[in-house]
Amino acid sequence: MAPQSPQQTNADCDSDAIQRDGDYWFDDGNLVLIARNHDAAARSKAFRIHIGVLARHSQAFKDLFSGELLPQPTTSDDADTVLDGCPSVRMSDSYHDLKALLRALYDSPTRSSPEEPIPFSEAAALVRLGHKYDIGPLLSLGLKSLSATFSTTAVWGWHSAADSKSHFTPVRSLSKECVEAANLFRITGNRRLLVTALYACSAIDKASLTSGVLRADGALEVLPPDDLQRCWELRACMDARLTEYIMDTLTLPSRQDCTQPKVCNKCVRQSRPLRVANRTPVYHKALHGGFGPIFPNWSTTLPLCSHCRAVLGKRELLFRRELWHSLPAMLGLPVKDWQDNP
Repeated sequence: MAPQSPQQTNADCDSDAIQRDGDYWFDDGNLVLIARNHDAAARSKAFRIHIGVLARHSQAFKDLFSGELLPQPTTSDDADTVLDGCPSVRMSDSYHDLKALLRALYDSPTRSSPEEPIPFSEAAALVRLGHKYDIGPLLSLGLKSLSATFSTTAVWGWHSAADSKSHFTPVRSLSKECVEAANLFRITGNRRLLVTALYACSAIDKASLTSGVLRADGALEVLPPDDLQRCWELRACMDARLTEYIMDTLTLPSRQDCTQPKVCNKCVRQSRPLRVANRTPVYHKALHGGFGPIFPNWSTTLPLCSHCRAVLGKRELLFRRELWHSLPAMLGLPVKDWQDNP
């Protein structure tokens, strides 16, 4: 990407208006980065760092902070471009994102363990700035961390079919961070993770899905119109397919190997009022377990015979698997080899 010339204002380098970062303000630094402030009432925050460190890791930074693109003060008293004797640049990136970037560039070797998890907001910042400034290792590091949350196995919560409890295990809820994650997967071209993130987005409340959610740095993350429409259509499609599945289940004929037809039929038929009484949306819960909305704790409390319990469990597992396999198609985002997962 072509670097843009930074813009300066007198306020940018007003020493009283700048809050110096406590971790990345080096006395021997030769460049001041002034972060974008999403809170107009707060003081601007800045870092005093080394041009060579940034340039070593990023050609974009090397181009941005070299030659005529870097403001060169004519005197040490030129307040428009100098802070503590260093040229200064107002960045379009937030304080939170820049600090995550600098932490990775300066301090990454000090992590206690290579497997130490990176907080979501920090991983998101690495993806955002790693992509923007073409810093491959940081982009990869951030994506690796995010993929641990939004991989197909993480979202699906799959367990081996040999596990008798596999179809009773609920998937953990994904937070509203999925909106930010979806936008990051979109700009980095990671369609597989985009599909799982948009599925998670379809499960959040309507207000957040429509109006957006705040990032850790205070910026508002909103899905682009096309992806927002995909989420609405997915909700409707999930709801329709789940409703069809529920009605088919309620009208299942008795099995020949059922040992207590009257009891099992009654268990299934009398579950209908629970579906009517519970008005909470169920579309996004389809992959989490199709029986959840109408058969609370059916696996342990309803007096089904062992044969019917096995049949209902197998039907649910097949239903969830079919939905999962068709998820990319429902979103209009084909993914190669998707059916290999789970």
